[in-house]
Amino acid sequence: MQLEHFSDISAYQQGVQGFLAEDEVANGMLLGMVMSARPRRGVRHKPYLVRLDDNEGPLLAAAMLNPRRLLLSSHRAVPPAAFKLLARDLHSNGRRVPTVFGPADMSGAFANAWARLTGFSPRPGLRQRLLELERVAFPPTLPGGCLRSATPDDTEQIAQWVVDFQAETVPGGETDIASAQAIVTRLISGGDLFLWENGEPLSMAAKARPTLQTIAINLVYTPPEQRGHGYASACVAHLSQQLLDEGYKRCTLFTNSTNRTSNHIYQDIGYRPIMDYLEYEFIRRDR
Repeated sequence: MQLEHFSDISAYQQGVQGFLAEDEVANGMLLGMVMSARPRRGVRHKPYLVRLDDNEGPLLAAAMLNPRRLLLSSHRAVPPAAFKLLARDLHSNGRRVPTVFGPADMSGAFANAWARLTGFSPRPGLRQRLLELERVAFPPTLPGGCLRSATPDDTEQIAQWVVDFQAETVPGGETDIASAQAIVTRLISGGDLFLWENGEPLSMAAKARPTLQTIAINLVYTPPEQRGHGYASACVAHLSQQLLDEGYKRCTLFTNSTNRTSNHIYQDIGYRPIMDYLEYEFIRRDR
């Protein structure tokens, strides 16, 4: 088993894209991020970009595109020795790993290896379930309204929704209004943000991480006072169909695996569970 480092995101794209594309759904998060990433000047953080190979070829892709999270991805069965090798390499390169995120078995195996090596304790955090859709099952009754692209005029309202979304779904990951406005501006300029509207915006969703045949939907949010009317179901169902009509073979999305309501809503419109993802935060044992 051997580990290969890549100097920049362009080289990493060439080094892992073929491997990750062998299963676009299982590897969709990292594959989509790698395919859409661009070299950025003036960024202090040097990404950690590696691929582990065994006698059969590429085995595991791992990346820290930002200094806060290690991402793991593979559609193969990865032995514990691979995560021990990865942990030793990160440690020998002086890398801190605040969190790791990937398929539950992989993130758990790395968390154990990192804990043994560094003395940090892994604490389970964000639990996500990956869902996949190939054909939309529209609800028998849909709320009034239609799907439309968000425009710059929506920025102020939707930025507040992004703040509220982060506060609800990402423990400790709250976003300030200025950062949310930057996110919304970027999504709108890219044509990636959509609203379900009936006289006023009622729900939102975004498209993200396109790969060759698969695209993700994220940032699904309905303000509390508008919930229970089917707006999120309508928004996601129509956006999913629009993306399939554009030529994508599948849509994916992540839900909180402990939220029965959201999982039920998405499965009712045709999404089916594929695998669970788990994040571990590493904390000092004296805390």
